[in-house]
Amino acid sequence: MAVIRYLALGLLCGLFGVFGAPRGEGFEHARLSAIMGMELVQLLTVPLGLVIGLIVAVTRRGRPPGRPLAAVMIAFGVVLFTQAGATGAWVDTDPPGIGDPDGEAVVAMLGRLEGLFAVFVGLVVLVVRWAPAVLGAPRRRSRGAPARAGDA
Repeated sequence: MAVIRYLALGLLCGLFGVFGAPRGEGFEHARLSAIMGMELVQLLTVPLGLVIGLIVAVTRRGRPPGRPLAAVMIAFGVVLFTQAGATGAWVDTDPPGIGDPDGEAVVAMLGRLEGLFAVFVGLVVLVVRWAPAVLGAPRRRSRGAPARAGDA
């Protein structure tokens, strides 16, 4: 579970990507530049998050947040999916000011896939965190806590 959580944190770190200067003017060029920057930064942060998650899983130290992380990941994935879809539709109109429309369409497609993957990772974190509570897994008592009625 720690690996999945740190993978999610690695995906979220891509939001702070280096945004290159847009090639043209307008919101669409800035959105395309932001998606490209995020994808480049995620090439570094996702593997780093996976390595940190593996180290934490092996050493069993610390726990990143569960439910808030899942909610942020799902929201991040939905926003990325919709914005990449809008960028892909804009690139298909062959606008002026972009270099290779096919390359930019691939960038938009990768953005949509990353958005779907982020939603999936967020749902996995959410299910793993809520499954014990929903399925009625027994709660652990602290050592000095008195037994409740019905506990045997």
